[in-house]
Amino acid sequence: MFYKCKGKFCSYIEESEEKPAICPECGCQDFEEIPEEKILPGQWSDMGIYCLGNQEEDMDKQKAVSYFERATEGGDATGICNLAWCYENGYGVKKDQKKALWLMEQAVEMGNLVAACNLGYSYEIGQGVEKDVEQAIALYKMAYEKGSARAGYYLGRCYLYGTIKEDYKKAAQYFQESAEEGYIPAIIELARCYRAGWGVQQSDAEAVNLYYEAARRGEGYAQVCLAEMYEDGRGFAKDSVGMENHLERAFYWYKKSAEREYPEGQLQLARCYEHGIGVDPDEEEALRWTKRSAEHGYSRAQTVLGIKYLYGEGVKEDEQEAVTWFAKSAMQGDKRAKRYLGICYEHGYGMDQDFEKAVACYEGAIQAGDINAKTLLGNMYRMGKGVKEDKEKAVAYYKESAEAGDFEGQEAIGECYAKGIGVSVDYEKAEFYIKLCLNTEGEDHRKAEELLRWIQEQKEEKNKKE
Repeated sequence: MFYKCKGKFCSYIEESEEKPAICPECGCQDFEEIPEEKILPGQWSDMGIYCLGNQEEDMDKQKAVSYFERATEGGDATGICNLAWCYENGYGVKKDQKKALWLMEQAVEMGNLVAACNLGYSYEIGQGVEKDVEQAIALYKMAYEKGSARAGYYLGRCYLYGTIKEDYKKAAQYFQESAEEGYIPAIIELARCYRAGWGVQQSDAEAVNLYYEAARRGEGYAQVCLAEMYEDGRGFAKDSVGMENHLERAFYWYKKSAEREYPEGQLQLARCYEHGIGVDPDEEEALRWTKRSAEHGYSRAQTVLGIKYLYGEGVKEDEQEAVTWFAKSAMQGDKRAKRYLGICYEHGYGMDQDFEKAVACYEGAIQAGDINAKTLLGNMYRMGKGVKEDKEKAVAYYKESAEAGDFEGQEAIGECYAKGIGVSVDYEKAEFYIKLCLNTEGEDHRKAEELLRWIQEQKEEKNKKE
């Protein structure tokens, strides 16, 4: 049975066995039965959209699809657009990109601006169709000219990231227009522009205002960004009220984001509990929120959790559990996870020792941009573990990591120059690199200090002989 709310200006319709007690839209308690044939195409669309809000229920997913199908049969463009989304994402139906594109094209022909943006994005990234940037831009511009704030946001992104051409000023202008229409992703991008000075005069204060606008509407990413601004004390006058308890305010917004199940916010909240940022330190809470973030599939959290298990930080040491989390994160491309997976293979932590797989992991980490892995791979070439011994190649890797600021790389290349490992002895260069690593805070300097003393002794002996 279908029941329609009798509230003034309310068009809510619900399918149920019994008459609803209260309307979730307007709070009215008066419903009337409505024959199925009297339900308009647009009302079928509204019913489907309402079902989308309960995405965990398979029954509601199937209902949403059936409602959108009825709307489509009646020629409702919104229903067609939403049915395309269902097929594109496999929501309540088997995923079918070809059918999704066909439906989107029908909705676009009927003037649906949401479908124009969706179809444009498919062309931009080549999702289910051959990539065609020109077609994507044409669709975005058509929707933008007809008043779509979302299309303005997409055009801004195209200029920001160089899809059309890199033009920060134009990007910021598009974001500004979309932000004025209240489009949250555009508000966030405009905040990033002000934070970095892309196409606008750099202003942390303006970035804070924009992040706050999006954060108060419940946008998890904006809440994290706002928390970062509070934590760093950026965008606030030093004597302002906000700066009196800026770490507590940072914790507040990280927590808001975490409670909305935003994975990055959950990991940041864990960091607050671990280091006492705006809250008393609490290892249990730090571990709980790290796990929660990792279980959401957030690769950074998975790596952090793996490290905790590997070294027993706030949890019982469990090498196999560590490997499990490193492997999950590495599959998503996380560079640190690839490096740690290599460490596990090299030393046999939680798995059989395998030097060749360790080398492969280090190479994968380097390709992903991990500097520290260069030192570890250099060690493998120096010792001939998993690869043919090649001390000159080891030195090359050490140099690259040292020049990028890696403590262990600086220590290793310093030792190589001091002892003539893969390179001619050069005490001056050795001393230079060892002093560099001694300037790095938070590291164990004992080996470097001992090496520096030895280098200086050798220099004195050399000078005496000369």
